[in-house]
Amino acid sequence: RARDEVFATLVTLAAVPGEQQAHVVRAGHHGLLRRTGTEVEWVEVPGGPALGMVPGGARWPTAQLPVPAGTSVVLFTDGLFEGHISRRGTERLGEEGLLALAREGAALEPEAFVDRLIEKAESLAEARGGLADDVAVVHLNWN
Repeated sequence: RARDEVFATLVTLAAVPGEQQAHVVRAGHHGLLRRTGTEVEWVEVPGGPALGMVPGGARWPTAQLPVPAGTSVVLFTDGLFEGHISRRGTERLGEEGLLALAREGAALEPEAFVDRLIEKAESLAEARGGLADDVAVVHLNWN
């Protein structure tokens, strides 16, 4: 690392066709959302340090995440929930706030669900100039 603040977080998800589980590797990255019917939960599988944090490398476990048919997994960058949500102060949407937004839109179809998450997060951060970090969201359905 050129500087202490230079690192990257990562989450990978691999699935074998026909299996009702995903193989997940987390490197310093936050959790993900799992949608089943109209239920949404925050899931954090075991992980390891962010990339670039451990000189000489590190080990990252592969976790098995159950994803039965009809379940969806939603992966996203931290820019989605790290935005400030108050005009003054340091309050951020955070993981709990994002989960609450996700649960409010749990009955929506995937595209509308993702659009709503982004729109709501942007709206809440608007008073402080909007979201300050990149935002990417991937919604994967198991069938």
